[in-house]
Amino acid sequence: MSETTTILPSTTTSVLTTTTITTTTTTTATASLTTTTATTTTTTITTTTAVTVSTTATTTSTTITTTTTEVTSLTTTTTTTTTTTQQLEWINTGSMIQARTGHIAFVLENGKVLVTGGQSGDRLNSTELYDPSIGMWTSTGSMIDARSDFAASILTNGKVLVTGGHNADGDYLNSTELYDSTTGMWTATGDLNNARFDHTASVLTNGRVLVTGGYYYDHRINSSELYDPVTEMWTTTGSLNDARSGHTASVLTNGNVLVTGGYNHNQLKSVELYDPVTEIWTTTDSMIDAREYHRASVLTNGKVLVTGGLNAHALKNCILYDPSTETWTNTTDMHHVRWGHTASVLTNGQVLVTGGSGSSYLNNAELYDPLTATWTTIAHMNHARSGHTASILTNGRVLVTAGFNDRKKDLVKLRSGEYVSLSKVEMVVNKFSIVENSCLYAAPSAEYTILLISPNQKEITNYAQRNFGEKQWQNLIDDEKFNDMIIKNVQDICKKNGIEKFETPQRIKIVNESWTPETGLVTDAFKLKRKAIELKYKDYIQQLYYEKPIHEPTKRRTSRVAPEPQPQQQPIAIETIELSNNVINKNR
Repeated sequence: MSETTTILPSTTTSVLTTTTITTTTTTTATASLTTTTATTTTTTITTTTAVTVSTTATTTSTTITTTTTEVTSLTTTTTTTTTTTQQLEWINTGSMIQARTGHIAFVLENGKVLVTGGQSGDRLNSTELYDPSIGMWTSTGSMIDARSDFAASILTNGKVLVTGGHNADGDYLNSTELYDSTTGMWTATGDLNNARFDHTASVLTNGRVLVTGGYYYDHRINSSELYDPVTEMWTTTGSLNDARSGHTASVLTNGNVLVTGGYNHNQLKSVELYDPVTEIWTTTDSMIDAREYHRASVLTNGKVLVTGGLNAHALKNCILYDPSTETWTNTTDMHHVRWGHTASVLTNGQVLVTGGSGSSYLNNAELYDPLTATWTTIAHMNHARSGHTASILTNGRVLVTAGFNDRKKDLVKLRSGEYVSLSKVEMVVNKFSIVENSCLYAAPSAEYTILLISPNQKEITNYAQRNFGEKQWQNLIDDEKFNDMIIKNVQDICKKNGIEKFETPQRIKIVNESWTPETGLVTDAFKLKRKAIELKYKDYIQQLYYEKPIHEPTKRRTSRVAPEPQPQQQPIAIETIELSNNVINKNR
């Protein structure tokens, strides 16, 4: 399957600065009383004068009195307190060379940021380096295999290991590669024992890399593997108790690995612990809520914070895992529901959450303080985005790159008043292995949407042979049972990924043609040319709406209050955020 997505050609980038907003002066008066008391002294002087002429004597008495004086002095001390309020904002920085989503980013030992792979219409093998000192991007060595939905780790020797994923042909990969930042080159290393995508890769305290779970064609897998950087070989290790994809894996402070949630027929709330010494998985306390595409962050106190995720609908509730008691507790909810977001533990221990998908694609960001268990909203990003990356730079700034964002022009309104974001649904449908590309369509004031599918030739051939014993899938293109099975798969994928019933396509048409720039149905960036597709397949569209339906939608339609318009996604580029001194700027 090749997940073709709509790409925004420009790749602007941006940085979060702080500004003093208010200064408050407070005057405090301190009274200091000083009292001086003088002692009252009375002195009597008596003088006697004898007169010889007579017998009379005169006595004079003088009294001298010293009065008491009290002196009170008042000393006033003025204390000035300045309160500074930080205004945080995202600032664009240098544009990436290639717009992308489904990529991975790492901060290298030299402080530069390596962005690798992903997709931009087709899967990419290109890689880029961001230099924070000049805010610019440069190309570096390309990977051997183009890939998206892969996992990657930065090893203790500074090299970057990428594993698995999808390639340009939609094949599932078991190949792995190493990037050496000193040479800027990629080299092949040992192959995984099992091809997989949507898995995890964690660097253990002993330097080895643990890969867990993932997806392989039509099923999730429970196998785990260990990579030894010394021998460059993979060996199988204990298997997960539950097969899963879309999960998280966190290395705890005690060296064990905590795996949470994911998907296997339904969202999971089961949790498992891997012991690198015994190489055994054991179950631990389940999460309070099942979820996939959430984020798990190991806090400085050793606890694990799980944020958001998807379970029929996007979530905003957050939970904490305590390794000492192996139990989960609720903590404060985020301000916004979200999945496909980022969660980064900052140098002060707070957690920065950015973007993701909710009722629409999000540009908001918030900070979690583990000391107070509270969330604080901060400045909005310049671009709404989901499926992006966030990297903490050595200068304390946070670099956010690429992903999908919103555009309202691809919204359609159904007869019921509900709005459908075409590209949002297409992104989900393109996860189906037989789909090379898809175009969702809604006629003016239609009751439901229909879907045109350009198939992955290899995958649909395997699908037809596996399910119908037919080597030529084209022979089944008008077979009702064949189309019913495919639309059921499509609807299951939509439900699993939080697509509402009114958004989910009710009828489909598989076309025997690849959509390339040469056909005029997509741009050079593989963005759908909707008008051209509508014109080319107008007969099919009319048939799906007004003639014999491929799949009867009546039982699936519901009446509901129209939601707020939900804009379309677009991959975009980058912005950077810089927080105040007590948030992330450790080098200031």
